[in-house]
Amino acid sequence: MGVIDTAAPTAFLGQHASEVWTRSRDRHLERVEVLERAVLALMDGDLDETLRELAETEAHSLAGSVGTFGLRTGSRLARALEQTFAARHTLERGLAARLADQVLALRRELERPVLAEALSPDGEAPRRVMLVSDGARGDLFITEGVAAGLEVVVRPVGAAIEALGEEVPDAIILDWGDAPIERATFLLDTLARRAPGPVVVIAPNDGMALRLAIARAGAIGPLQPGLPPAVSLERVQALLAARTRPPASVLVVDIDPFTAQLATLVLEQAGHRVHALTDPERYWETLETVAPDLIVSGVSLGAFTGTELCRALRADPRWRELPVIFVAAPTDATLVREAYRSGGDDVLRKPLVREELVARVENRLQRARLLRRHGDTHPLTGLTGRSKAERDIDRFLRLGRRHGHPVTLAVFRLDRFGQQLGRVGQATLDAATLSFSQLLVQSFRTEDVVSQWGPNEFVVGLFDATAENATVRVHEVMAAMRTREFASFSGERITFTCSAGLATFPSDGGDVRELHAAADAALVLAGRSGNEECLGVASAPHLRSGGHVDVLILDEDAAVASVLLHALESRQHQVRWIRDGQEAADALLGDRPEVRARLILLEVNLPGLNGLSLLRSLAAQDMLRHTRVIVLSARSTEAETVQAFELGAFDYVPKPFSVAVLTERVRRALHA
Repeated sequence: MGVIDTAAPTAFLGQHASEVWTRSRDRHLERVEVLERAVLALMDGDLDETLRELAETEAHSLAGSVGTFGLRTGSRLARALEQTFAARHTLERGLAARLADQVLALRRELERPVLAEALSPDGEAPRRVMLVSDGARGDLFITEGVAAGLEVVVRPVGAAIEALGEEVPDAIILDWGDAPIERATFLLDTLARRAPGPVVVIAPNDGMALRLAIARAGAIGPLQPGLPPAVSLERVQALLAARTRPPASVLVVDIDPFTAQLATLVLEQAGHRVHALTDPERYWETLETVAPDLIVSGVSLGAFTGTELCRALRADPRWRELPVIFVAAPTDATLVREAYRSGGDDVLRKPLVREELVARVENRLQRARLLRRHGDTHPLTGLTGRSKAERDIDRFLRLGRRHGHPVTLAVFRLDRFGQQLGRVGQATLDAATLSFSQLLVQSFRTEDVVSQWGPNEFVVGLFDATAENATVRVHEVMAAMRTREFASFSGERITFTCSAGLATFPSDGGDVRELHAAADAALVLAGRSGNEECLGVASAPHLRSGGHVDVLILDEDAAVASVLLHALESRQHQVRWIRDGQEAADALLGDRPEVRARLILLEVNLPGLNGLSLLRSLAAQDMLRHTRVIVLSARSTEAETVQAFELGAFDYVPKPFSVAVLTERVRRALHA
């Protein structure tokens, strides 16, 4: 079937596209079968040139035709497969598993019912990114592009300029490679002149000659070649988003109506949203309503002065970074000096000159965006930065004071982060950092503040959450992180663990900085034991040292303990077994306990110290606020059961028990 003209009337696409798709779907699925045969042949190591070329051709046909029907995901998948099969020199058996996933996803996309909105001709096409590279990572960029909603096309360095004459990408990534500085500079200058969008440079060094070449071309970089493709594509997406940034909001404050009207007219023509205020009495009310990105203020404002209002702004944490440009009369030399002393960013002289006003406003807005981006988001992970996180958590604290809700601050760090650099390389550390940031976002509520305050410092603010609530979440994060693997530059599989410190408002601090200091101190104190995966709780000194386990089994019976160890570890729990009651008491109790457990499976009949006596000691030292206990007993008398619950047991399970039932009780206890 021929490809339908993409300029077909809207009425055709809206009314008949579904019928046409139904008639042509079988042919498209036949093309998918060719791709499946090619992938199977690649797995077996006998993909010949004929089948490879056929797979490339069929993928090309699919990319064009299914996109006509609005199936943009299917089109991107087919395009990625086309690019991979076209790269005959890098088409290796190791790619087969990933290609199989792509083909399966493509089949599912083509077999699903065509949605009306998918057929809309008004749907936005994916952004196209051209990767100019002679390296072997093109297929990785293509795959990551599909996941990010970008269409990545790979072009060799020698054909980049010619390709740019035939294609119009939204952005270009230039992989500098080992090219001489003179050749690479010429290519960069040519691409930057012709490119309609941003150009990002990946280079193995950041020497002065390279930086100057990038700056002269107006490009971005250099990015390190070891960064995962997803990070480079995220940078491109951020640059593309910045080009479509909504207009800035500007508040013009002046008692002179002519100056206010002139500034409003000029700035509106420059594309900004402008709010004019000639009554300074309504300054704070308007500020709250408008929430401007910048203020243009007169120096003399009747009963007030602009400098007085600026000092008040700088004293308020919400507005202390808001740019302020003063407008002063030519004779106001003293007021001009005072404007800068009060925290003003710039001063303009009357009468206002259009070009100067626009240039000064644009300059301050650009610098404010840059500082906000550096302070509000981390460049690698995209998490909220420290300055914005402090503002958001401070809002939690205001609500907590007003309504009596607790607020808990959790400080996370990856264990032995700095020591790993020489062994695994920066790219692996970046991958682990990115993965951990994503895990934190997935593990906490959408209303929680998940932020990054340093290369290896992650801070989470939890509203209406106690340290006990947060402890459960932290242990879940720890368990999930230890299951993730990363490849070092030598091919070694690496795992990372994490530790955390907790502090809760109001018991551990009254503001963000006090809570952060308390949580950080708890984390440092917990880590002095030298163990990994430590959790320190500022309000619970007995939890400040030693490693932790999810489940501690206290049972003399080795057969029972062995079965439980296997069942719980297979469910990704960290488990420890102690068979003696006195040994368990020594490990669990005291000022600096050796073992901290979220849950204890406690057999009553223990040597050394019986289970109920140990339970009584745990309760006496207030350990049961942080540790749940499930009592196991073969006697299961009514008196013993009642006594266990009176001492603070969370649950009571008679022996013999079903392992499946017990593990379900463990799961519920850990999440209670």
